[in-house]
Amino acid sequence: MFGAGMAHAQAGASARSPDPELDAEYEVDELVIEAAAQPRGSVIGDIPPEITLGPREIRSLGASSVADLLAALEPQLASGRGRGGGRPITLVNGARVSSFAEIRDLPPEAIVRVEILPEEVALRYGYRADQRVVNFVLRRRFNAVTTEVGLRVPTEGGRAAVDADVNSLRIQRDTRLQVDVKAARATSLLESERDLIDNSAATAGADLRPYRTLLPETSSLALNTVLARTLGEGVSMSLNGSLESTESRGMLGLGSTRVSVPAGSPYSPTGEALDVVRYDLARGALQRIGDGLSAHVGGSANGAVSGWRWTLTANADLGRTRSLTERGLGSDALQAAVNAGQADPFAPTPASLLVYRAPDRARSTVTSADAELLLNGTLAELPAGPLSAAFTIGAETLKSDSWSVRSGVRRDADLSRDVGRAKANLDLPLARRGGVLGRIGDLSLNANVAVDELSDFGTLTTFGGGVNWSPIEPVRIIASFTEEDGAPTVQQLGDPEIATPLVRVFDFTRGETVEVTQVSGGNPFLVADSRQVMKLGLTLRPLKDTDLVFRADYNRSRTEDLISAFPAATAEIEAAFPERFVRGADGRLLQVDVRPVNFARRDQEELRWGFNYSRPLRSTRGPGASQGPQQPAGDPAPPRPGGQAPTEGAERRAPGGGPVGRGFGGGRFGGGAIQFAAFHTWRLEDEILIRPGVPALDLLDGSALGQSGGEPRHQVDVQAGVSRNGLGARLTARWQEGTKVNGAAFGGQDLTFSDLTTVNLRLFADLGMQPFARGNRFLRGARVSLSVDNLFDERIRVRDAVGATPVSYQPDLVDPLGRTVRLSFRKVFF
Repeated sequence: MFGAGMAHAQAGASARSPDPELDAEYEVDELVIEAAAQPRGSVIGDIPPEITLGPREIRSLGASSVADLLAALEPQLASGRGRGGGRPITLVNGARVSSFAEIRDLPPEAIVRVEILPEEVALRYGYRADQRVVNFVLRRRFNAVTTEVGLRVPTEGGRAAVDADVNSLRIQRDTRLQVDVKAARATSLLESERDLIDNSAATAGADLRPYRTLLPETSSLALNTVLARTLGEGVSMSLNGSLESTESRGMLGLGSTRVSVPAGSPYSPTGEALDVVRYDLARGALQRIGDGLSAHVGGSANGAVSGWRWTLTANADLGRTRSLTERGLGSDALQAAVNAGQADPFAPTPASLLVYRAPDRARSTVTSADAELLLNGTLAELPAGPLSAAFTIGAETLKSDSWSVRSGVRRDADLSRDVGRAKANLDLPLARRGGVLGRIGDLSLNANVAVDELSDFGTLTTFGGGVNWSPIEPVRIIASFTEEDGAPTVQQLGDPEIATPLVRVFDFTRGETVEVTQVSGGNPFLVADSRQVMKLGLTLRPLKDTDLVFRADYNRSRTEDLISAFPAATAEIEAAFPERFVRGADGRLLQVDVRPVNFARRDQEELRWGFNYSRPLRSTRGPGASQGPQQPAGDPAPPRPGGQAPTEGAERRAPGGGPVGRGFGGGRFGGGAIQFAAFHTWRLEDEILIRPGVPALDLLDGSALGQSGGEPRHQVDVQAGVSRNGLGARLTARWQEGTKVNGAAFGGQDLTFSDLTTVNLRLFADLGMQPFARGNRFLRGARVSLSVDNLFDERIRVRDAVGATPVSYQPDLVDPLGRTVRLSFRKVFF
């Protein structure tokens, strides 16, 4: 990767490109090098990127869009400061965009530079400092239609997923027009298509696995459009509109009824009372059908006034979801007939006693709109630099209408929320290398405050501060502290109540796998939480002319009144929330209410450290080899490590050592890059206090929030990639330490969860850059990719105290897909 630099290039147009697939927009007749304080499109402030990717590195990832690019860079983008993760904050050319939808479909070929920056940079753009920042610098000119089709299948078979994408993008300096259409469809995966044990088969006298899906059938269709242009007098704007439709259909198993045969009944084989479970083979599987529709309109405007840079963003969204869940046969009529001795519970049920219960239904509609105005500028010039400030004011409105019909009872929820917010951020420079207090190095302080006024929760505040210190050029230390309030989402408060029958869970108390009715939805009694976060970060570039970056982040947080999804049905959790569990007279678990809850407190502490290394590779082919997609003229080379700038009029040279030619990604005839990264996450503490007087849950030592066990104490992420002359390979791997759940101390059962190592491999070939493609115009800009996820088909292995695997933790239930293979063909029409 390349560090922050000091130069950018501008080019005029006249000479014809040697590659006929490029139009006149890519022609140049001269290259002029100009000195500049920062490269074009850099972010605001004095914090340089931790990692910078140029065209070679971007191309070596083999990604198809910005969304793919962020997924490939996940280890470099991870942050321990956010509320449960999520994508990083994204910028374009150093400026805010209205939403991620505006840039998610951009093809990597249109990007000249990607910068990854620490969370503190987000403050200067009106965001909270809880996610890393990624800045995408686009090419000045780009004109292409990109198409891609793909097929993904698991190597064990049983499911096929196809997807297609057509993207049209034209960039002419500050004007950008993009239209993207996506379609995807995936078939269902049945339990009968995996090697599973079904405990109910013996009771039903038949194989019930063909009546339950491990994964539902799904389909989606999406349209996304973007228009950006200048309005004159230094003002630019962008508009974004998107529409997406989704559908799903799954099978929950056979409908069943439980009939009690009284003692002395002629239908009792033993003369004693007994229960008979009947399965409705005639009607078939119970269906869960769902669909969704979402619409988005957003826009942004940027400009400057009196030396202050301003950005206005606005969005409006509509989301609608519907679901229908079949409930099967009712048992009242049959039970009455059995009690009267008029029906044999072991014989086919008479048609007159077949009474089907009405299905459960739910519908939710959420509408929202927001607008924010951001001002960035200098309050005063100080000896060590400018005292800079960022001020943000904004408003948001959200309305959620939902209803559900469960067992014939209708429940309505009508919630709304209006929010007004104001934020301020100040950066105070104290020392500057080569200037005032130069022996200290570069040193600045930060202070930030935010106030949110919620119509349903009152005033929520955020306070924060930090220190940014670079004692010597290769070293940067950032320390920060934040205290923030957070309210539950409207969905967490008001989602419709949905009861899903026949959900398979492990009952830790009795040590058995059971099928229960799971109640989900919103909880109107949730309260706001309060979170304190402390971070200490170190970035080190030990070698001046080498793209080697070491990074270490220590994070400690405490959240009071934590808002959380309901945890797994462990014995500890049932003891703390007995009202959420319903058991029969025999103690068998029948129902679990998994709506969200507030915990009293959660304490987390972690250390994440690692490094990223990159080196360009020169082409191994000489003149005459087929060329791949070209690098449009007028785009600057990525800044060099250490920030050196070419001198005025000097020949610009590629990072690989040769002159910068017209071939995309390093030289006229190819080139490439090699990259390696490794990051280790060490969780030092993760405890939850459910409520005062109840023992704390230690998620690192025997407690769990989910069905997949506790939190791994150690996790290692590794990436390795190489590309040259249009051929590339990328390997990503993640190892996480095993965990355990202690149930015996609460009258339940202990479980152990194994270590898990997953390896993903991606191979790709840019066909247009291969010798056999010489003279074949269609293959220029074409790429074939083969991706294998979970290369070694690894799954978590779960064992109880005697070494057996509980039915609900069978490997094919934990991960139904296992190893999957995706083959795709992508073509860029320039």
